[in-house]
Amino acid sequence: MARVLITNGSSHTPDNWAIATAEQIVQADPSLVGDRLLAAEKLKISIAEVLSPHHARVQTDERSKLSKSADYILSPHDAHDYIDEIIKDIVAAAKSTPWSAHFSKPEVQTAVRDVVLSHLQSSQHVERLWYADNNPDSHVAQSYKQLFQGT
Repeated sequence: MARVLITNGSSHTPDNWAIATAEQIVQADPSLVGDRLLAAEKLKISIAEVLSPHHARVQTDERSKLSKSADYILSPHDAHDYIDEIIKDIVAAAKSTPWSAHFSKPEVQTAVRDVVLSHLQSSQHVERLWYADNNPDSHVAQSYKQLFQGT
């Protein structure tokens, strides 16, 4: 499920990112009804709640690195330092739910890892574009922006 986040002209909030990520991780089967459907929605919210501070940390770290050196903008997007703790928190959020065993499976954690890494790296990219928008005199920032927006 692709999702486009939109804002009012600023970067996305950690909660926006957390909700979008949780929605991709927990996609309730359309046949779910009653208590099971409610449990799936609660799990989605629980995962969003544990993801929000992680997304905030990624954004804060990205902004900090950019403020220290504009050249950082050209470094690869790398969110691997965050992922192990995030997966641990997602698995913990799934404990005591009907999907606890499912989220404990290595193959499920690999799939979740891929989704989370993709979202974190997209967040890093958005932060860099936002930095470029707010630093029009930075040649390196404008070079980054041009790579992706052609402007």
